[in-house]
Amino acid sequence: MIKPLLYFLFFAPLLSFAQECELFEIRELYEKSVLSEAASESLVQDLTSCPKNNILEGYAAAAHMISAKHAWNPIRKSSLFFKGKHSLEATILRNFEEVELRFLRLTIQSSVPSFLGYKSSISSDKKYILANYFSIDDVDLKTRIKSFILNSGYFDQSEIKYIQY
Repeated sequence: MIKPLLYFLFFAPLLSFAQECELFEIRELYEKSVLSEAASESLVQDLTSCPKNNILEGYAAAAHMISAKHAWNPIRKSSLFFKGKHSLEATILRNFEEVELRFLRLTIQSSVPSFLGYKSSISSDKKYILANYFSIDDVDLKTRIKSFILNSGYFDQSEIKYIQY
C-alpha cells in the first residue's frame, strides 16, 4: 500500500507540470494556425486543457477567431469569429495594459476582412505596442512583435526604425 502512495506522490507533480501550457508553444501554434487547419484545431484543443490566465484567455479567444477562417459553414464561421471577438475584447478590457493581448488583437484586426468591422483598434494598439516595446522582458514576445512590425505592412518607416535599434 505504501509503495503505490509513494509513486503517486512522486509522479503527481510531474503530471500537473505536463498539463501546464508553455507560452512559447502556444505562440508557435498561433502563428501556424493561420495557415493550417490542423494547427488551428490543435491550438483550440491545447488551450481547452490549459489552466487559464489572462494571456491564455486571449489566445483562446484568438484561436476561435482563427478557426472561423477554416470553417466552411458561414453560420459557424460567424459564430466562431464573434464569440472569439467578444471574448478577446472582454479580456483586453480587464487587462488593458497587457502588451501581448493588444498585440494579439492587432494581429487579428490587421488580417480580417473589412466587412467584419473589426479594425477600429489598429491605430491605438500600434501606438501602445510601440510605446511599450522596450519595456517587454519576454525575449520571445519581443522577437515576434518585431517580426510583425517589420513584415506586416501596417507600420510606416519611422515606426520600423524605432524598433530596429
